[in-house]
Amino acid sequence: MNLTEALTDLFSSPGPHLLAIDGPAGSGKSTLAKELFLYFSTTRDVNLLGLDDIYDGWENALGQQLTEDLERISQAHQNQGAFSIDIYNWSTSSFSEVREIKPKEIFIIEGVGSAQEIIRAHKAITIWMDIDPTLGMERVLERDGHHIAEQMKAWQELQSEHFAHSGARENADFIITTA
Repeated sequence: MNLTEALTDLFSSPGPHLLAIDGPAGSGKSTLAKELFLYFSTTRDVNLLGLDDIYDGWENALGQQLTEDLERISQAHQNQGAFSIDIYNWSTSSFSEVREIKPKEIFIIEGVGSAQEIIRAHKAITIWMDIDPTLGMERVLERDGHHIAEQMKAWQELQSEHFAHSGARENADFIITTA
């Protein structure tokens, strides 16, 4: 059974369904999330949120505010209620837009920190994407530009600290190693 078949089977029970794709930077979370969004959108109503849109910059991305936002998002999804989220503008280093999210059957959340305990408590299906840190760094710099190299070094440390306590990998329903 491949991943889409396994998820289709899991999504066959009454919803709503929450899917979190977590793992280190450069591991392929965004790519997988987009592929799953496209796949399931052919037959289901699906939302997709990349945490890059709601992180509070580089330094505060994985803090208490993210946990509170994920609690609010997952609670609204579980209750099938609409909600709004503040969108972070990386160019201005500020929140500069509000996005309204309407309830749908499946909600995919991807990004570092997406499968933390607060999400798992809402019966989310979780995927952990694994990658060698050096390769992950190369992928990110190739994708986003070498001008963020210093921020990415600090980010790798921050995400490692977060993962050491989050239990995301240890509690993942699926683990995928990318190379």
